[in-house]
Amino acid sequence: TAAEVGDRVLAEIYDEQERRRAGEQLQITTGIDEFDHYLGGLYRGELLVLAGRPSMGKTALALHMALAAARQGKKVCFFSLEMTAMQTMNRLFAGYASVDADHLRIEGLTTAELERMERRAGKFEDLPLFFDHTPGNSIENIRAQVMLQKRKKQCDLAIVDYLQVMKMEKQGWENANQTVGYNIQGFKQMAQDANIPVLVLSQMNRNSMNSGDKAHIPNLHDLRDSGVIEQVADCVYF
Repeated sequence: TAAEVGDRVLAEIYDEQERRRAGEQLQITTGIDEFDHYLGGLYRGELLVLAGRPSMGKTALALHMALAAARQGKKVCFFSLEMTAMQTMNRLFAGYASVDADHLRIEGLTTAELERMERRAGKFEDLPLFFDHTPGNSIENIRAQVMLQKRKKQCDLAIVDYLQVMKMEKQGWENANQTVGYNIQGFKQMAQDANIPVLVLSQMNRNSMNSGDKAHIPNLHDLRDSGVIEQVADCVYF
């Protein structure tokens, strides 16, 4: 009944107020001041979508958020469906030690950069940051792992990189729209069931870069493969 739901909502509000008075931070901040100013951070039960064209920095931004959350003591589960473990760690380590990623990959590190990485290396042991590198992973597998880690109290935030490379397990689907729609709905349900924020990376349409307007501001219709993304996500940012 409405009364029963109202009682639960009121009880949860009082509980959150008490936790705030005790100094607990309920939302997860991203380490990006402007983002946190407008959205307040990442909240439990919400699905957020970060979209962009290839090589625009989606993974770098997601890793930055994962690192910021882990440094707050939040347990982060990062699912990488495209990059290898070494590629992900190289990028994460470069950001953590404020090292030029091109130096790490191509030119070689300066003496100062190498010293910074050595100083920071030991601190990685204390970060509650967990990686899964399974190419073409499925929503069913990701959900099973998240729910298992949640029961172990080892998952406060899940990040998936990225939506369009997920495995298509459903038989009889004719196009990617149905697969993407099914997967994004699964992530929304996962966010609610696990009561954690879920951040999913997504591609944008190629046409979004061919509008003829150099100052083109991305919009929801620029999301690739499915209109369901904009229907179920609590927040989409580009």
